[in-house]
Parts: sequence; C-alpha cells; structure tokens
Amino acid sequence: MIESGLNDYLFDAIRAGASDLHITVGLPPMIRVSGMVQPLDYPPLTTRR
Repeated sequence: MIESGLNDYLFDAIRAGASDLHITVGLPPMIRVSGMVQPLDYPPLTTRR
C-alpha cells in the first residue's frame, strides 16, 4: 500500500482551490472550498506513521 502524506494533501487542496486543509485523526483529510468542507479521496488518518 502506498502511503500518502502532507505534500499530497496540500497539492490536492491547492488544485481544488481550497482555502483550508483540516487534519484530524480518525477522519480523511478535509478541505474547505467555497465555504463547504469536503473530504479528500484518502483513507482516514491514523496516529501510526
């Protein structure tokens, strides 16, 4: 399995025109676009690195 990281999340957020990137354990990375929060297409984050 290929692990994604912060650079991947930031790249996708910029590409989507997001104003915010939300990182929370137990949830997939979330972005805010036009005031709406939506998940990125990644699995939920864990504390395991």
